[in-house]
Amino acid sequence: MPTSIAIKNTNQLHQLKLTPEIADVDPKTKKKTWKPQGIDGYLKSGEATQVWVGENQRIIIQELPT
Repeated sequence: MPTSIAIKNTNQLHQLKLTPEIADVDPKTKKKTWKPQGIDGYLKSGEATQVWVGENQRIIIQELPT
């Protein structure tokens, strides 16, 4: 079941990079291969956003130096 998660960048110096990924499941082996989905998002200091994650969707959050 998909879940909405609120993310806020409270860091004063760095921005956050949000990379959405979706799972491609092989029907024979049931193995998941994660592939990028859409465009990466960036959060500057003090900004917030909502993201959806689920069984076949995930988000990778990286802190980037500015």
